[in-house]
Amino acid sequence: MEYYNNWKKFVLKESNKCSYYKRGMCDAYALALHRKTNYPLYVVRGYYWDDWSEEEAYEDAHMVVKKQDNVYLDVDGEKNYNELISNSMFTNKVEKVDIVPISYNEALYTFTMEGVSEEDIKEAEDYIEKNSL
Repeated sequence: MEYYNNWKKFVLKESNKCSYYKRGMCDAYALALHRKTNYPLYVVRGYYWDDWSEEEAYEDAHMVVKKQDNVYLDVDGEKNYNELISNSMFTNKVEKVDIVPISYNEALYTFTMEGVSEEDIKEAEDYIEKNSL
């Protein structure tokens, strides 16, 4: 937890806040954007063969909201399907990538077992009010 708090302090400098939502806190930003706009939540998901479990598995790379057909929003603004796919990075050797809908509750726990905190979502809401929409 100490590492997380130190990292958070470093990237939360005003000039660096946008970077904060590009470097691991896209879920807080997407959840905040969902609350403000009621746009549905989506995740960029890569599928791969897991040799250990001998079945197809998936890895999520990035969370966004969907504004309309082929228009997704994150901290960088609007992106289409192909832009999101081509800009996503995975740790596994994915064979297929898609952008799939997820529920609010799933979004809370997609990238963290503790869940995205209410404080982090509120910080993202404040950032959105000051810099977006």
